[in-house]
Amino acid sequence: MGVNKKFIVIVSILLILVVFIFVRSISIKKISYIKALNMLDEKKYILMYSGNVDSTVRKELKRLGKEYNISIYISSDNYDDVVNYVKLLTSAEEIKGNMYLVFGNDTLLGYMDESMNTEEYLKKYLYGYIPKAERSYNEPTVTEYTELYKSKDTIISVFGDTTCNFCKLLQPVINEVSSKTDYKINYINFSELTTEEANMIYKLNIVVPASCTSSGLEKNIKEGYSKPLTIVSKKGKIIGCIKGYYEYSTYLDKLKEIME
Repeated sequence: MGVNKKFIVIVSILLILVVFIFVRSISIKKISYIKALNMLDEKKYILMYSGNVDSTVRKELKRLGKEYNISIYISSDNYDDVVNYVKLLTSAEEIKGNMYLVFGNDTLLGYMDESMNTEEYLKKYLYGYIPKAERSYNEPTVTEYTELYKSKDTIISVFGDTTCNFCKLLQPVINEVSSKTDYKINYINFSELTTEEANMIYKLNIVVPASCTSSGLEKNIKEGYSKPLTIVSKKGKIIGCIKGYYEYSTYLDKLKEIME
């Protein structure tokens, strides 16, 4: 065999290997939703896709599986059967296009169709994150908040950030309070503020009562506070505060003590 023929054979073999590796890297096993439920004893969570499948979808599934450390599959069931199954177990009236199903705790936790933010709802089912579309509490801009804080109305504000685990735990609580009572809560996430916006908050000279600081001393909010921090104010003056996280009934009782 000549040198050129050997070279062509070697290149061909390498190309075959590359194609094989690529195909294998985007291959995802197909299973039924019944099998997914039966597999939950071994796997904490399962993400299943139902709909039109192409290389883009496969890559996205791979990415989600890796990023959220979740087992991923493609549904082997008929799409209409999956739609009926989801409608049976959820309050969904209409499902739009391709969808993702999230299984965990021996059941279907929820789904995401093309009308929903996939990652927001995946975080909801995995971590208790509240998608923006489901938030009852207010998230004012800094300019809006400045006006609220200086107004004659009694304002409830919660300060936190994305690095604070207790802040994340409190968000479902304040969401429930805002949806079930007349108390409208404003949430300020310092992690999402620019330096200029944070300085606008600091210029309000919010003084945190000693009962709500880690040092037990009265401090300006810029100097530090226990997160999450709930403050109740009127005309720019603090009339009460709640330090840290509490479950719903306790948090509501503490809020009532201040408000009433």
